[in-house]
Amino acid sequence: MYIKKKGLFIVLEGIDGSGKTYHGKKLYLKLKKNNLPVEYTREPGGTKTSEFIRKIILNNKKINRCTETFLYFACRSEHLEKKIYPCLKKNKIVICDRFLDSTLAYQGAGFGIDKKTILIMQDLIAKKLKPDLTILLKLNTKNIKNRLINRRSNNKYDFLDKKFYKKVNKAFSNLSKKAGYLVVNSSISRGVNERIIFDKVINVIKKRYGIKRKLKFQ
Repeated sequence: MYIKKKGLFIVLEGIDGSGKTYHGKKLYLKLKKNNLPVEYTREPGGTKTSEFIRKIILNNKKINRCTETFLYFACRSEHLEKKIYPCLKKNKIVICDRFLDSTLAYQGAGFGIDKKTILIMQDLIAKKLKPDLTILLKLNTKNIKNRLINRRSNNKYDFLDKKFYKKVNKAFSNLSKKAGYLVVNSSISRGVNERIIFDKVINVIKKRYGIKRKLKFQ
């Protein structure tokens, strides 16, 4: 088998309506067609228990913000132990829709949960795991509401005000200045962005696994 090192952890981040789920699934399918060992998952969710907690988080509009934050970490703990770690140990490429940066942006910047508390919780459960590549789908705040209305979701986050989204967007922008980020303009053509994301991910995969064969954009 050509894989020589541990698996690869790729995370897609961005505000609701930015297209990260669309691009995450498209990337997964393209890598799958190239016969690569890839797994797609999401947060909150990814396991039976985490998906159950996800429904509580996204549907309960009256839940306390601290309680909600702890529920996110309960989801992540299950997700890491039951899915992400096992996949990485099997040398798989894990594509994850959201991870720590979403917690920092939404619960931290958006709802005012203390950043240090978030990072302590992350350190407790994540065993220093960090993404090998983070892809941020960047969307202008002016375009967010239209996209959220069009997707007709029951997600309570779709109905928060513009001020909240400005805080979250600013947090994502600040986080994206770190190394290991690919920032993609979500307002341009999906097809163009699919190609940008694919080319970057393939470059990372080839370096990690030493793959020489050509991988097709299909």
